[in-house]
Amino acid sequence: LLSEKSYSDNKASNKDYWLPRIAVIYKFKNEGKTQNYLKGMYGKAVNEINVVQNANDIMPNFYSVKTDLNNKIQYLKPEQINTFEIGHTLVNDGEKGIFEMNTNIFLNSLDGLISRRLNETNTKAVSFNDTKRLITRGVEIMLKKSFNLKLGAHSLRIALNSGLTLQSTKTLTTPEDKKSFQ
Repeated sequence: LLSEKSYSDNKASNKDYWLPRIAVIYKFKNEGKTQNYLKGMYGKAVNEINVVQNANDIMPNFYSVKTDLNNKIQYLKPEQINTFEIGHTLVNDGEKGIFEMNTNIFLNSLDGLISRRLNETNTKAVSFNDTKRLITRGVEIMLKKSFNLKLGAHSLRIALNSGLTLQSTKTLTTPEDKKSFQ
């Protein structure tokens, strides 16, 4: 069905990826029982599509998938994600318990995500690489408060957590959109 040459020419797993990841944490000088931390992170991830996924998603659909001019199967390409994050953490270990506040600002870029949709007869899922690029910008705030409650000879530890995330995602579809956003 496929020659070895056409398989290796189109299969994305022939490529090696450099996946940088870096994180830096800085602790400010303590002011009493209050501690402050600043962090910065960058990471890249690639989800390489494995042989089983390509076999399950592409091979059964060989005669219905789009092929190039040489009639080669177009295998699923890897998904790629880039993320940047800057954050601040404040911790106060007071007499009435521990209070912690985390604030993070992030930017994520997602390329080549794999989408699965039902075919025209709604009987089979068809997979394909989405050519769109998603850019997500956001802020998240997390609050934590914990304290001990005395109950006679016993004490009960109570922890309260809350969080808020605000984000905006933009879909880029053309090369001009990608250039204008970078």
